Amino acid sequence: MIDEGKLAQWLKHAENLEKSKETNEEATKMSLVMPFFAELGYNVFNPNEFAPEVSGYKSEKLDYAIYRGDDVPSIIIEVKAVGVKFNNKHLEQVERYFAKLKPEIAILTDGLIYKIFGRDDKSNLIEKYRLNLTHLRKEDEVVINLLKKDNFDADKLLNTMAYASEVQLIVEKLKRELQNPSDWFVTNLMEGIWDVQRSTKRAKDEARPKIKEAWEILQNDIRIKLKTQLFKNLDKMDESDEEMEVPIEVDPDDALVGEQENGAYTTRAEIKSWRIVQDIIRGEFGEEAALEVLYQDYKGHFVIYTGGQVRAKRICEIKDYDTSIQLDLTIKNAQDEDEIFELHHGPTDLLQYTDKIRERYRCVMA
Repeated sequence: MIDEGKLAQWLKHAENLEKSKETNEEATKMSLVMPFFAELGYNVFNPNEFAPEVSGYKSEKLDYAIYRGDDVPSIIIEVKAVGVKFNNKHLEQVERYFAKLKPEIAILTDGLIYKIFGRDDKSNLIEKYRLNLTHLRKEDEVVINLLKKDNFDADKLLNTMAYASEVQLIVEKLKRELQNPSDWFVTNLMEGIWDVQRSTKRAKDEARPKIKEAWEILQNDIRIKLKTQLFKNLDKMDESDEEMEVPIEVDPDDALVGEQENGAYTTRAEIKSWRIVQDIIRGEFGEEAALEVLYQDYKGHFVIYTGGQVRAKRICEIKDYDTSIQLDLTIKNAQDEDEIFELHHGPTDLLQYTDKIRERYRCVMA
């Protein structure tokens, strides 16, 4: 996978470029696209391998073409300024280059989003995959690995992308159906549960909330499995803790409490605060948004954030004095200034600041 430090640096460059009034393709090429392909093992300063400004169609110039010892490029790359919304004009441009240069793979990118194209059965351009560096998925790791210079295999890459894309389409369809079950989905899912006489509109309407509830149970089971996997990676308990008698029913959050690798000590109050913030976000923005609310414990402050480890965006910060029940909540206001609130009764006092927490979440996600 891509080095997280480098990825974080690219995302920071992209953020600065998007804020700049002078955002252009050249800046995107130099600070985002060339470093990305250099990370994949290509010599971006060798024009025989990573050729810039290649004659494309009539007077048009293709941004880059990657050659692997042949006269025909293996990959062609058309770059647009970061943040630009791709449109039909951009796609038609790539189609012209693709038809003339006849590469195996074509890429249209703004430095963060990589739309990867191949050929259909009639040798026409067709989108095969969409890679988003701001939100990398598990299947992206395989695609990125096959794009590397030492691993590049066009047929294998195209087959892998087709498989991963179909899996993602299935996931999206399942999400839609489980959140708002169609008649077809209800009928097929309930087959073997209903008797024949119950397959009526009324029966389907009665089944929908049951399906949604079953989906919630399944999601909870998945969260427990993920949490269990997380626990395996945490430091072992102190010998004194190991000697304690463990009750049959254990709060899984207890496994998150204790000393971390960086020397910080995570308290139960901090974990409970994180859970409450997750619930506050869940109440307005939904389950997926809540699951992306994570925490990082540093010595002296406990940060609750969203956006993943690479592009973390702070929602708030908790200070646990460990000598009393009181906590401090630090959250930025509309002027991006820190405001500190005393939680005299512990984590549950966070509920008094629900509106502020949700407003801060909207702000960092904007």
